Amino acid sequence: MPEIAVLTSVEPARLHRGAGLGAALMDAVVSHPRLADVRSIELVCQPELVPFYRRWGFTDEVGRSLLMRRTADARLA
Repeated sequence: MPEIAVLTSVEPARLHRGAGLGAALMDAVVSHPRLADVRSIELVCQPELVPFYRRWGFTDEVGRSLLMRRTADARLA
């Protein structure tokens, strides 16, 4: 069983935003039986969405973890 699950996207279509679909998706994710033994669920979000994810126990206190990105025009060091 993996220790970490990574949630990549919770974004209802623009037409349906504000209807509670994001909350319903998060309820389904955090209660899904396949995640019962996962130690942590991680995600990346915009700063204004932090309060939304806190409702499901997410925190922005992740220790020494960093987000890194490689773009298509990156050069080798």
